[in-house]
Amino acid sequence: MIMTSKIHQQGVVLAVGLIMLAVVTLLAVTSMQSSGLQEQMSNNVKDKMTAFEAAESAIRAAEQYLDSGVLNLGAFDNDESDGLLANLYDEVWNEIDWETDAVEVDNVVVIDGTEDTQGGVRSKPRYVIQHIGPVVSDTDRILNVDSSYQARGTEALIQMFKITARGTGGSDNTQVVLEAMYGVSN
Repeated sequence: MIMTSKIHQQGVVLAVGLIMLAVVTLLAVTSMQSSGLQEQMSNNVKDKMTAFEAAESAIRAAEQYLDSGVLNLGAFDNDESDGLLANLYDEVWNEIDWETDAVEVDNVVVIDGTEDTQGGVRSKPRYVIQHIGPVVSDTDRILNVDSSYQARGTEALIQMFKITARGTGGSDNTQVVLEAMYGVSN
């Protein structure tokens, strides 16, 4: 016995399957793009932190220079050739050429253009020091100077300096500029 049945297939299963495949593909592509964006943001944060740490190392190097005992206040002039400046600029980071007018910090790992950027900076951090002047009294504790540094009579016991440091990350496009006030007792 031969059975003949005429079942009309509309192709609904095929259409639903193709729609589901398109939705799953769209979700996968969106997930991959989101993952790539998150990785890029993570790398940018790491690069910014590397630049911040480089700038901090430049500030520490400047503080060590000021504490080294070779301090000559006459060296703080306007020639901008040695990174030692008189108190000329409010925004020194905008006024100087960082490549020629600032002091380069030596003990930093620098990468070249072809290496992986992990753990290194593109260019060495640099700093400039501005001599602000003597502090005779800080009774209001504005500068947060230890009381053992306070002036006795009219004698100035603390010379104040503003240190401005610039650090870069794995790219020279990532820059951090930090400022710190630092006092050195006479």
